[in-house]
Amino acid sequence: MRQHVQALYRLGWSAIHIAKAANTTESHVIKILEGKPRHTRKETARAILALPLVPGAAERQHHNPVGTVRRLHALMRVGWSAHTIAQRCGSTLATIRGASRGIVSYRTASLVAQVYEELSGTPGDNPNTAKTARVLGYPSPMAWDDDTIDDPKAKPRGIANKPAPKPHSYVDGCVVSRLIMGQHQGLRPSRAERDAALLALDRAGLNYAAIGGRLGMDTDSAERALMRAKARQRQGQQKGAA
Repeated sequence: MRQHVQALYRLGWSAIHIAKAANTTESHVIKILEGKPRHTRKETARAILALPLVPGAAERQHHNPVGTVRRLHALMRVGWSAHTIAQRCGSTLATIRGASRGIVSYRTASLVAQVYEELSGTPGDNPNTAKTARVLGYPSPMAWDDDTIDDPKAKPRGIANKPAPKPHSYVDGCVVSRLIMGQHQGLRPSRAERDAALLALDRAGLNYAAIGGRLGMDTDSAERALMRAKARQRQGQQKGAA
């Protein structure tokens, strides 16, 4: 049953939505995700196992961000600005900026994938975007194969094995994805990567204890870290609007 809940979560279901669909509580779903349920009624177990393994319908629910982040970074590397990408997606600039940091709904992931197919082979409209992306070490579309770009284990071609030191603002989609799935051991995420994971887990409906469990923090530390991440997000949005 835990594997089924984990599969639903990877497809964009939040703990809240799984709980509502199975007529149980959010806290019980989180315990199942963490492998710590004391007891699950047969009716609840059957209801959870009956939930279809399809992407969650609500736009708030989150998709594995790896492929979307890579596609956005690759488009930026060839000069496509976040503003133009947002227009092509029929989305907002804030949504695309959030997606580039790993905060990705299934709908946004689908739209970005479509735009990537259209634009990845064409030089973009903003040389400054391309310059910034190059400085940050974003791989170009040529570094990825269509059948591996969504695989967290895949590595871009033509990128040195030893990356340059990462600034606080750099976000690697693979790192964010591993943090979200609780695979924090051995990682040294940038502040922006940890912020992206914190915000994604919060919007997915996890409480402070569950977020801390994913990121290797105690409950109080997770609460403080999330508050700081939200404050930095607001500051970034205010600067972007200025």
